[in-house]
Amino acid sequence: MLGCLLCLQAGCTRLGGDDPFADGGLRDALPLGPTLAALEDNVFAPRCHVCHYGPNASAAGMDFSMGVRVVTVEVPAMGSLCSGGAAGWVRIAPGDPEASLLYRKVKARGDPTAAPCGDSMPQGAALSAAEVEAIRQWIADGAPEN
Repeated sequence: MLGCLLCLQAGCTRLGGDDPFADGGLRDALPLGPTLAALEDNVFAPRCHVCHYGPNASAAGMDFSMGVRVVTVEVPAMGSLCSGGAAGWVRIAPGDPEASLLYRKVKARGDPTAAPCGDSMPQGAALSAAEVEAIRQWIADGAPEN
């Protein structure tokens, strides 16, 4: 039902059992809005939780089940490639997307620029331009709780 409402809101005219997100094209039209709740529902849960949620979340010690803001905002990046020294990164620097490792990694996935350290994210297909922009705007707005 929610998928149909989102599809209609985005101007989709396809009805039936087809998955409107299967080709990835409709994701660019989704009204994400730069709120943490929208990002959790539309980006982090479906794309990041595979590696960053719950007891199996060993990827960079970033377990979103503890709360996205708790494990990202002003938290130094872990791992030898991303931490320490003048090149040390924070996962999210409120107000500064370009200084935020999370943003730089998701931006690099769909962009010819290499990730600043480690791999670009997420694994698999890149986020849509709208999803990356929503993350950038949320961080630029200070990464508020909502």
